[in-house]
Amino acid sequence: MPVLNIYGEQDHLVPPHCSRCVEDLVGSADVTTMAFPLGHIGMYVSSRAQTDLAPTVADWLTRRSAASPGTERTTQSEEGRTQPERRGTRRRRRSTRRES
Repeated sequence: MPVLNIYGEQDHLVPPHCSRCVEDLVGSADVTTMAFPLGHIGMYVSSRAQTDLAPTVADWLTRRSAASPGTERTTQSEEGRTQPERRGTRRRRRSTRRES
């Protein structure tokens, strides 16, 4: 099962170090961790959440929902090329920071 772990770098209620460790604790082969320069409340109500975070989550969900059961999933490289997803290996995307 895919896991998307998003955290705010300025979150004082759930400190970033508490969120970063999630990828090492879940049993999924597909873990993506993303950091945003936001606080706890800003993750939901800020303009940056609407312009940066929401489209990123929608894109992540779309890429994982597009494959029907029994079809090969693909991932998109940073250069924009589509390639087959590797199965059976733990595919991790280390924390990425969104800049404004």
